[in-house]
Amino acid sequence: GEHRYTSVPLISRQGNYLGSISEGDLLYALTNVCEELSFQAAEKLKIADVPRNHEVRSVSVNNDMEDLMEKAMNQNFVPVIDDQNVFIGIITRRRILEYYYQSMDGRNKEE
Repeated sequence: GEHRYTSVPLISRQGNYLGSISEGDLLYALTNVCEELSFQAAEKLKIADVPRNHEVRSVSVNNDMEDLMEKAMNQNFVPVIDDQNVFIGIITRRRILEYYYQSMDGRNKEE
């Protein structure tokens, strides 16, 4: 299916998680950082120069589920990194809710 994200992770060339950038961050930069609102001005804009409004905190593969849940309550997705800060992927809030719903549904059927 088609996925629509309003925020995406930023990854270094070495694969490290640097943070996330949102649609709002890009729109702000286009209207406030660029000298003019045009494709030519946007092409000159570097992602590093885009001010980011909201920090999307990552979780390590070594963290427990409580830490993941705490972050997911405040973020639409949680980036997952290994112990070297290398980006592995994201877990969406929706996927976490689906996981818990399915495990609760399985417990209800056993009773």
